[in-house]
Amino acid sequence: MRGIWKYRDLLPSVRNRVTLGEGGTPLFQISSEIFLKDESRNPTGSFEDRASAFAVSWLLDRGVRKVICDDDIDRCLSLATYSAAAGLECFAPLMNLPLSLLGAKFTEERVSLREPFYHLGEMTIAFEIAEEVEPDAVVIPMGSGSNVVMVWKGFRIASEAGMIERLPKIFAVRPRLSKGSIARELTQEPLFLKDALRAVKESGGRVIEAGDEEIIRAQRSLAKMGFLMSSSGSVAYSAIKEVREMTSVFLLTGRFRGFTRKIGETKEIILSILAECPSSGYSLWKSVSEHRKISIQAIYQHLRELEEREMVEKRDGKYHVTSKGRMLLAEI
Repeated sequence: MRGIWKYRDLLPSVRNRVTLGEGGTPLFQISSEIFLKDESRNPTGSFEDRASAFAVSWLLDRGVRKVICDDDIDRCLSLATYSAAAGLECFAPLMNLPLSLLGAKFTEERVSLREPFYHLGEMTIAFEIAEEVEPDAVVIPMGSGSNVVMVWKGFRIASEAGMIERLPKIFAVRPRLSKGSIARELTQEPLFLKDALRAVKESGGRVIEAGDEEIIRAQRSLAKMGFLMSSSGSVAYSAIKEVREMTSVFLLTGRFRGFTRKIGETKEIILSILAECPSSGYSLWKSVSEHRKISIQAIYQHLRELEEREMVEKRDGKYHVTSKGRMLLAEI
């Protein structure tokens, strides 16, 4: 048996095992000390498939027939995919063509996936690494913190099972900017922050902050090696200079999702500003003018075009980004 269910004896027991071929992702050695764990090879392109496979299996065992996603795009796509495979009804607070094809339905209900059972499948990343190499350090992007917590838990279980002789240090890398970072998926509410910081401390590692320039540099370096990663998926590799002279595994957590309909840089700026704070046309013009020279007439023209594309809507005298507009921002 391949994938995450290869480690079924190390996971909580479930009867209904759902799988689409997740797990078993390759570990590439690019130098004597540097290894890249490519999680973009999972079915929907991110490590979230490990969590979704276990979580949907766990829910099936308990007779649950309906799931609601949070607003993380990778997690939402993954959970919708596995729900469809298992015949569960899936609701999402955002919508795009893939989610529509999967039969997901839009909901304005907001949830946070704080339940530990949802993330247990992520432990299998550690099990796979332990079978191939015994690293000094494992470098992980940190958003909600779940991946940091579960990978550390996985290594502790692997150690208890005799798979490794010593535990690695965990280095958690997060964007320096809490808002406006190009790795926006990692600036979500850090639901597992306390547990993640505890895991880092127990391991003897530390938290590293990466600026946008460092993330872009890492993304470009990875692309030149054949790894087309999203900004968030590249964050761990931006810390390569922090783990010199250590045998290190970097988690590349998700592939680049190119948005095929180019809307133009000015519209991207407008959407980014409105996503942070809904504004009137005049206030928006003042904000955009900080980035480029533009007339107020041009701002209203862009807003009309974005309204026609259903990416913004006007309510109470202010322009707001729609779920469709937020989907575009997540994929730019």
